[in-house]
Amino acid sequence: MQQATTIKIQAGQSRRVASLGEAVLLAGRLEEALSLVQQALDLARTPQEQGNEAWILRLLGDIATRRKPSAIEEAAAHYR
Repeated sequence: MQQATTIKIQAGQSRRVASLGEAVLLAGRLEEALSLVQQALDLARTPQEQGNEAWILRLLGDIATRRKPSAIEEAAAHYR
């Protein structure tokens, strides 16, 4: 991610940030994952990255289901 930022490669940056967020989520670090995935969503909200946006929204749903207590309504909204 740092290398892509340094050489100003924007294409796919949302996917790279989201992938890192997913890895952090799988490591059980929910707050850090949420921060990364929200950043990825901001990057993906362009007409060229609608597919990445959908994948990222699924990740936000996954994060919501893993909270204690689970945020079921929030997760459902992201999944929709």
